[in-house]
Formats: sequence, structure tokens, C-alpha cells
Amino acid sequence: MRATTASLCAILACASCAQLEPRSSASLTASSNYLGRGVLVHDGAVLQPSVDLAVDAGAGTLTTSLWANVDASQVADSFGATTELDLIVDWSTSSGAWNASVGALQYSFPHSGAAPTSELYASLQAAEAPLTPALTIYWDMVEADGLYATLGAGHTFDLSPDWALTLGGSLGWMSSGMAAFNYGVDKDAASDWQASANLAWSASEGLGWNLLLLHSSVVDASLREAVEEPDNAGVSLGATFSF
Repeated sequence: MRATTASLCAILACASCAQLEPRSSASLTASSNYLGRGVLVHDGAVLQPSVDLAVDAGAGTLTTSLWANVDASQVADSFGATTELDLIVDWSTSSGAWNASVGALQYSFPHSGAAPTSELYASLQAAEAPLTPALTIYWDMVEADGLYATLGAGHTFDLSPDWALTLGGSLGWMSSGMAAFNYGVDKDAASDWQASANLAWSASEGLGWNLLLLHSSVVDASLREAVEEPDNAGVSLGATFSF
């Protein structure tokens, strides 16, 4: 938490000293449930607000984000509670046919009081290849002491100047530490796959809407036995405002 907060302060100081113009945005997503890495984190409606602050940094863009998951259902005794709060610092760049990003995440769980944890990640995408494949690797260096990797691909169809449809899919793999942390199973394993369809509408300058359909399934047999619902689907509606 301290490292991520310090990074945000550094970004603000850099923007001020260099007389850069930070770019900011905010979003709010209403979802039927909360799925993460094959796990049904919350089986009920949630609200997921976020805010982002970005500045140009060298050959890329440095972005700090704050994301929250808020219980909006009566499934658990936590209606209105912030069950997860994430701080993310990301640096992204492009070079020729490649997109790359590195970053850090801090996860905290205000409602449950569970121990916070942190991850570092790196991602590489072949932006001009068919289906723009991307490999992302996360390393939890605190609670899980393990790796989570995803290999994803997708394609965006421009339906009109204001509408776009993106179809995508990904396959995840976990090291034993990460699988033990998420599933309680201490083994290296292919963890989950997911497929998604996202319909985006640019309603006006600075305002966008999106409708997301998502299906997620646990892959490894041992991991499937460790969860009550290994196959899940969700739908969400989100709005993003840039200013």
C-alpha cells in the first residue's frame, strides 16, 4: 500500500514539475457477479467504481488507478460494503508491432479484514498479429508467493463510427502457491479459461458505455473439485467518463 501510494504522489509531483497535463477518467460498472481467475468471488450483484490518472512518462504512459468492488446484493451480510479495494500503477508503451506494460497492484479487503497482498506484473502483446495475442504474468510476492499467467486473444469489429464489438478469450495457469491461495490446492495447474463479448458505444466526446458478457470455467480437475461452482457466467453494464 505504501509503495503504491508513494507512486501516486510521485506521478502528481512529476506532472506538476514538468507542467504536464494529467489525463483523468472515472467509470462505474454494475455487474451480476464478480468473477476472478476462475473463482466466483461474489455470487450476487456488485458495483465496481474506478478512477484513473495518466501522464506521459518517457516513451510510454504512466497510469495510477483506484478500483473498488461494492456489494449490491442481499446474498451475503455485506450490502453496501466495499469488499475489495485495489491500487494499480501501470506503465505502458508501444514499439512497432508490440505493446508492453509493467505494473504493480495492491489488493486490500476492507470488509472482511483479510490480509492485503501485492503483485507485480508484465504483459506483452503482438498488436499486429491475427487476434492480437497477449501474454501476461502476475507474481504475488506477499500472501500467495506464486505466479498467475494468462494467454489471451481477441478481435474488435468496428460496427460503426460509434459502436464496436470485441470478442475475446484467454487461458490461465497458476503455480502451486497461487493455486493454494485461490483454490486451496497446492499444485501447478491450468486454472481457468474465459470467453467474452464486449459491445462498446461512444455516446459523446468523453462518455462511453459498454455491455459485457463473460463466461468463465475452471480447467484442472482438482481445482474444479475445490470450488462449488466451477462454471460461471456474468453480465455487466459500464459507463466511462473522461475529463
